[in-house]
Amino acid sequence: MAVTVTQDDVQAAFNAKFGCEVAIESWKQVSVMEDGRLGFLGDHFKVKARARVPASAAEARDVSLFVKGLPENDKARATVVNTGAFKKEALFYQLFAKDMTAALGGAAGPDCQPFVFPQCHLVKDDCLLLDDLGPFGFAGMEAREPLPLEHIRLVVKALGELHAASLVLEERRGRTLLAQFPEIGYETFFTDDPKHTNATWHRASINVCVAIVPHLDKYRDLDKDTLARIQAALPPLLHEVLQSLGTWEGVRNVMCHGDSWTNNFMFRKDASGRPVEVALVDYQLARYAPPPNDLAIMLFFCSDRAFQEKHWAELKRLHWDSIAAGLRRAGCEPEKVLPWSQFESVADKMYKYGLLLMALEQPFSLAPSSLMDPLLEDPDKFYHHCHVDRTETIINMYKTDELFRSRYNQTMERIIDTYILAA
Repeated sequence: MAVTVTQDDVQAAFNAKFGCEVAIESWKQVSVMEDGRLGFLGDHFKVKARARVPASAAEARDVSLFVKGLPENDKARATVVNTGAFKKEALFYQLFAKDMTAALGGAAGPDCQPFVFPQCHLVKDDCLLLDDLGPFGFAGMEAREPLPLEHIRLVVKALGELHAASLVLEERRGRTLLAQFPEIGYETFFTDDPKHTNATWHRASINVCVAIVPHLDKYRDLDKDTLARIQAALPPLLHEVLQSLGTWEGVRNVMCHGDSWTNNFMFRKDASGRPVEVALVDYQLARYAPPPNDLAIMLFFCSDRAFQEKHWAELKRLHWDSIAAGLRRAGCEPEKVLPWSQFESVADKMYKYGLLLMALEQPFSLAPSSLMDPLLEDPDKFYHHCHVDRTETIINMYKTDELFRSRYNQTMERIIDTYILAA
């Protein structure tokens, strides 16, 4: 079922975006997926219009919106609906986006630069109408390549702003966001609950990790007993991350992005080509968790082993410093709200979970579009790959795709050497 928007939808969204009555002279839906999909949790297009802003203006100008809708693929749509992914993103924009922007002094008004994240101007049952970041100069990056350090620093600062905004709202209201809005408390994707819609997804992911061990470059010549030991140890180890990505007791939690990897970052560059700003998009996996949740996921999704080992300490401090700066601007004392010692302790624990999550998710995040796009055109193949068995497909990708092979070797070797063979 394809998503469509109506004249009334477009009118309401532009009125909300510009804060005034807008006169729309013409508009059309334009697909943005001709050059490849932007992700499998949604279908995407733009609304491009000629409009007078405000309606009394003498001349019309070009305006646009970005539309994120439920997937047309019925199996992908079922995953997004049944996990609550679409609902979670809608809740983020309805409950938090504007208040978070205001909490840290974000810009407001027509055509302003989005602050950390775009704003949503209309929520429908099957789609969201959002700011189109393209006219502001924002563009995505190649998702399979590691991000350069200057890009990652921008992301870490933006995550800090997001987390600071969450803390500011809690400090001002005297209650946690989870207490104020318990409807946000469910986990969209990464949970150890065997009754969760995604339990079959994780079972298939763990099966891949176990089955691929005898094919990994470093371990394929090991004796059968050692291979069996590794394979037996992996499932309980990997289940740790599914038990650890939600709310933690005894420490500060915030609204985390939850899916902080390259596909969900859009960068703006200056005239020299240097990245100067980043917008964080896609909040379907948002969760109430400690701030380093986002930091660890970003680090392992977006960089290689050498980078992770070299820059972890720097990025931890940069993340906390960004949170602290946001808190100070809002009149809060960082060490009272989120002490550095607590943040660092949680971050170092979360580092392990970021690594474990990569073992489960790199077969998706590093899969070439030539593998994923056809699956999204065939509902049955999509469901089988995601929820039944993808072992043979991923082992074949490991053998034939050098980029995936190199990055997955790094992930699995660190897990096996550190948490199994050295245990």
